[in-house]
Amino acid sequence: MWMGRLNMPIVNHLKHLVLLFLQRKPFSSGNDNSSFLSYLVTMGFASLLCTYLELFFTGKGFYAFPSRPFPGIFTIDIRFTLIGIPLFTFLVLYSMNLMTGFLRSCFVLTIGFIMMMIEVLSERIGLLTHSSQWNHIYSFFGYIIFIFLIWNLFQWYESPRLKKPHV
Repeated sequence: MWMGRLNMPIVNHLKHLVLLFLQRKPFSSGNDNSSFLSYLVTMGFASLLCTYLELFFTGKGFYAFPSRPFPGIFTIDIRFTLIGIPLFTFLVLYSMNLMTGFLRSCFVLTIGFIMMMIEVLSERIGLLTHSSQWNHIYSFFGYIIFIFLIWNLFQWYESPRLKKPHV
């Protein structure tokens, strides 16, 4: 009898937490369709931006992709710009949407550092080659600027002044 009374508050708290979790929306701001569209537009912009940057840097000879699909057609690795960047963009935006100011800044710096290290690793395994003029710190700052741009586009697109009133 007394064991049943001890378990009741715990069960009630667990039920309450499960209900809160189930009521939570997958996208935290606005209506689901407009938030989905915000992610989609930002992911498309990020993919286009990276495609043009990759074309510019490979055209200038700063780096090359020796192992890429359709090497006779593309000078860039289209897997990166069509799959990797949109996925990366979604994960970064979703994560940043859950964070506040200081933590968000630390997250961006950490992502910049991680991407710089992934670039070095990609070079070692032969997915990427750089010219002697390239410095990996460029990637660190480049990713920070890139994340800043996509975050601001996402925030601007999510802003209430762009949303149509519900009729």
